Amino acid sequence: MLTQFTGTYLDPGYTFTVIDLVADTRYYFYIANTLADEVARTGIYSFKTAAA
Repeated sequence: MLTQFTGTYLDPGYTFTVIDLVADTRYYFYIANTLADEVARTGIYSFKTAAA
């Protein structure tokens, strides 16, 4: 299942709120910079939630 979340810019970077995560599960995120005049990191990141 793929879900798209839109980030909110809070100086000095973006913040993302992701809901409905399952405990003890690894999630992968693809983050893309879509601003035309900005150079920033784009890539795949992972995060593992804590055990329940």
